[in-house]
Amino acid sequence: MAAVTEFMTIPPRIMDKIESAIVALSVLYVVIDWAVIPRIREKLHAKWYGKELDEPFTAEVYLDDKLVAHLSDREFTEMFWRDYRIEPASPEGKVLIENDSLWETGRFHFRDPATGDLCKCGFVGRSSPFIRDGKISLRALYFGGTRNDQNACPRDCR
Repeated sequence: MAAVTEFMTIPPRIMDKIESAIVALSVLYVVIDWAVIPRIREKLHAKWYGKELDEPFTAEVYLDDKLVAHLSDREFTEMFWRDYRIEPASPEGKVLIENDSLWETGRFHFRDPATGDLCKCGFVGRSSPFIRDGKISLRALYFGGTRNDQNACPRDCR
């Protein structure tokens, strides 16, 4: 048994190298976990689902490929929710955007007027009536992206 114990004893200078390697791997893990992985997730999210538009925010609201309203004046209200000023594009558009069942069923799509990028994942928040004092609360208005259709929206959005 003594021979086995001597065989299993690690010399101190090798043990120091092992400890240094463990510390280096721990630091590497922290750097990757806190710095690299979030950036990769952010880039993948932007590639797949799109990204929020920069300020000054403007977007168009479509129903069945027909322009019905304009969004502007974004306000960050909660972690994922944004309030937008909504203005109808026409009297007919006013009737359509005030129809809460259209918002509940996710019939509206959004378009960036500057680039033409689409957002089909956005959905309404709060309870009806959804438009209050000319504002509406929406989530997941990500424009562009290769997976921007209703079946491929981020699963935490639906």
